[in-house]
Amino acid sequence: MEVDTATSAAIQTPSKHLLPELEIYCYFLVLLFLIDQKRYNEAKACSSASIDRLKNLNRRTVDVIASRLYFYYSYSYELTGDLAEIRG
Repeated sequence: MEVDTATSAAIQTPSKHLLPELEIYCYFLVLLFLIDQKRYNEAKACSSASIDRLKNLNRRTVDVIASRLYFYYSYSYELTGDLAEIRG
């Protein structure tokens, strides 16, 4: 019996990058989960990472999710008592 190696090699190659919209949405879901589980310090770290990633993007399609991320970014800092750190 012969095995086709071309198809098995195509299955094993990982995708290069996620769509930016999908990546930001995943950050949003993880952030909501962490806040819901009352893991505020981890939520603060996740929100900071998501905002850093968001600043590198310049896509209008991310704006709706970005507005929610900025709210929860502020909220996670408020829950940990560090809101003064992010004020401009």
